[in-house]
Amino acid sequence: MASYLTWEDERNFGPELLDVATRAARHALDPQLQQLRDENEALHHQVNSAAKIAIDQYLDQHVPNWRAINVDERFHQWLLLPDTYSGIIRDRLLKDAAQAANAPRVASFFQGFLAQEGAAGQAPAGRAPRRASATPSGQRFEWHGGGRGEAGAINQSSG
Repeated sequence: MASYLTWEDERNFGPELLDVATRAARHALDPQLQQLRDENEALHHQVNSAAKIAIDQYLDQHVPNWRAINVDERFHQWLLLPDTYSGIIRDRLLKDAAQAANAPRVASFFQGFLAQEGAAGQAPAGRAPRRASATPSGQRFEWHGGGRGEAGAINQSSG
């Protein structure tokens, strides 16, 4: 029995009647519950889309060449290194920032890469390389909204 039914209820009404009542209630509520699930999923997609647009707009304003950087092999190699202060792999931190829809934090990864590349005497990424940037798994990163319950993330896709 579900926790809101007591042993006294089961003793007074019997398990068979409670089972029928439970199934009848589920049958009556299922269409409304499915509608709420569908609406919730649609809202998640809207939030993910809005978060992606907001992050893209912020990056366009604060890191104009972020799209070229995002496909630069050096950037993705840099993302595979641990963060200086936390020791956490930068790629994980970037994905967490994107999932949280924290555009300034996402931008800081691109800016940090540019600063480090500039300090190392290498020219920052100006155009996309011929080969798409890939992780050790052979996948490149693209901006996508998250799935159900996610705010959005930088996901990997075959490329």
